Amino acid sequence: MSCCGWRTTARSAPPLDFGSAPLAGAFGPVVQQITVRCSAGAAYTVGIDDGQHFSAGWRRMRDDLAPTQLLRYALYKGAASSERWGSVGAERRSSAGAELNPGVHTGATAQGFTYRALIDPTQATPPPGVYRDTLRVDIRF
Repeated sequence: MSCCGWRTTARSAPPLDFGSAPLAGAFGPVVQQITVRCSAGAAYTVGIDDGQHFSAGWRRMRDDLAPTQLLRYALYKGAASSERWGSVGAERRSSAGAELNPGVHTGATAQGFTYRALIDPTQATPPPGVYRDTLRVDIRF
């Protein structure tokens, strides 16, 4: 079971891949970083939308070959935080709070925002498959 990430020229993230596991509760967390390079002197916030299959408070990946099969997951701010990273209000991340080069807005220096992704271990284990979702990263100045 795996999940895809997102890429653009202004912001990038490696594809998110949870690997495979025999049970939903056996997946470990994945820690990665989104990199942003912004215009000189401009503070901003970074949000991540809820993906294509969001429901009941959970982002969900869908199996390519069996669209009714879904796998719930969450994204959290930082490597160990339990704060959800989303697209509205306090769920957004400030450029001043980046883990790499916080508050640096030179236009040439990239900032890094660490996140932790976690499969919901309490859900029933769906059948084996390739589970995917697409998320959109947005930057607001």
